[in-house]
Amino acid sequence: PEGLSVKEFDQGSGASIITFENAEKGEGFQIFVLPYAETQISDERFRKDIPSGMRTDLKNIVIDGATGAAFYSKDVALGETAEIWFIHNGFLFEVTSLKFLASWLSDIIETWRFL
Repeated sequence: PEGLSVKEFDQGSGASIITFENAEKGEGFQIFVLPYAETQISDERFRKDIPSGMRTDLKNIVIDGATGAAFYSKDVALGETAEIWFIHNGFLFEVTSLKFLASWLSDIIETWRFL
């Protein structure tokens, strides 16, 4: 999205974190991407990536044909978060922002297109 700086961090084993941020406006989100052979996100994967185990207001969503889930959670460092997770072409995408930015993030995700 326009107005956001982008940074990419290699996490090894094919995984990456991509951050999108506008520090002046206090807006941003990150995408954690990793190879994922499953067709659904397992509870084990969820617990590994969200140790709090908190997942509220769970909703099924579709992003450019990929099915996924949107929910709220809690992160030790960030506090309350808005999360959107989906699988596409053998990768798991975990999109995270602060809960108060959920509507803003949703508007961005609606424009998502796989190239």
